[in-house]
Amino acid sequence: MNRRRRATSGDARQTLRLFYALWPDSPTCRALSALQGGLSGRVVPAENLHLTLVFLGEQPVSVLPRLKSILMDLSAHAVLIPIDVVGSFPRAKIVWAGSSESAHAILDMRRALLSALKDSGLIFSDTGRFKPHFTLARQSALEGDSLPVPIEGRLNRLVLARSTPATTPAGHPCYTLVAGRVLSAA
Repeated sequence: MNRRRRATSGDARQTLRLFYALWPDSPTCRALSALQGGLSGRVVPAENLHLTLVFLGEQPVSVLPRLKSILMDLSAHAVLIPIDVVGSFPRAKIVWAGSSESAHAILDMRRALLSALKDSGLIFSDTGRFKPHFTLARQSALEGDSLPVPIEGRLNRLVLARSTPATTPAGHPCYTLVAGRVLSAA
């Protein structure tokens, strides 16, 4: 039987499901929440809206100090992007919002994180396929693909977060911020 081990503290085999992400500022979060009004399915709670940079998967608790160090040492600034498109991943039944522009600052930050992780010798499950987006709803379908007014998105927090799948009454993952920092303007 293959089970994930969630042991008590002190057990060297305890793992956490982790990812690095950019969290939006309050006005961006409110604007993204407003887009969810007509969506069906499981709408992502406003406090969970984020843009994943690198999904690390299950990691031993023992690597947390290295992961936090990478987060704190990364050269990064707040990112401003126009959020002007909605889309879907039909097979996964996910509706998302993102930018029609190539977000160079986000791609550069992702590359820097991947490089730092590789240099530190950490093993993680990120697939390499990357589409910067905010998940708006799960088990949902999209009707239309344009926003009436683009959102000026400001992503000003870089975080290391823990995901606990389907732990809310509505079946949403629960995210806990393990470490984070506020990013200043460039």
